[in-house]
Amino acid sequence: MHLLLVSATSYEIRETARWLTKPSVVLNIPDTELLISGIGQLQTAYALEKKIGLHRPDLVIQAGFGGGHDQEAIGRTYAIGSECIADLGAIDKQGFRNIFELGLEKPDQFPFRNGRKSRENCAKKEFVS
Repeated sequence: MHLLLVSATSYEIRETARWLTKPSVVLNIPDTELLISGIGQLQTAYALEKKIGLHRPDLVIQAGFGGGHDQEAIGRTYAIGSECIADLGAIDKQGFRNIFELGLEKPDQFPFRNGRKSRENCAKKEFVS
């Protein structure tokens, strides 16, 4: 089995990478690879396409902060219920305005609901502590 573990920065994944290299950790995954993709959707999409084009993994796990800035949340695992694409917009005289405020996208047009990429529940739910 080929596992591809992806993170935007090495900082976000370094503890997991250290854990994976410990002699005491025995995984039944003989081929584990780490990909540092770079920050942002474009960088991640490009890095994944390039890597997967060379060797298609059996499993891809994306791990990292996901844009979160809550220091208490670091080290916890979450299932994300919705995503606010905070870096998609522009700055004008009034400050940052997202694509909906600029009129570039409709907030309820697929894949958005109320201006968020969402599953049914729009709350960020803690999955495992």
